[in-house]
Amino acid sequence: MRANLDDASIANFDIHDGVLIANVELYWENHTEFLRSCEALVKSEHRHITLDLTHVSFVFSAYMGTIGRLLAETAKSDKKLTIRIGRNLSWLFEMVGFEKMVNIEVVS
Repeated sequence: MRANLDDASIANFDIHDGVLIANVELYWENHTEFLRSCEALVKSEHRHITLDLTHVSFVFSAYMGTIGRLLAETAKSDKKLTIRIGRNLSWLFEMVGFEKMVNIEVVS
C-alpha cells in the first residue's frame, strides 16, 4: 500500500539524524519556526549537524543572521556544522563569506 503524501503532510522544517531539512522557501512568515528548528538542531545529541537548504531557492535576509547565529551556537557547543545548498544559492553564501567559516556543500 502506498502512502498518500501531499504538500500539507510535509513539515516546513524537519530534523532527522542531525540534519535540518528546509522544505519551504525561507520567507519571513516561516522565520520563527526556522529559528526554533535551528535551536532544536543544536540541542540534538549529534556532534556533526547539517542544515540542508537544497529545496530552497529564496532566502529572506533575516535568515542569514539566524544561520550566522546557528554557526556561533554550534561552535560554542563543540559541534561541526555543514550547510548544504543548491547551486542557485551558492552566490549568496559566497557573498556573505560563510564558506570561510563553515563547511558549505554545494549540490546540483
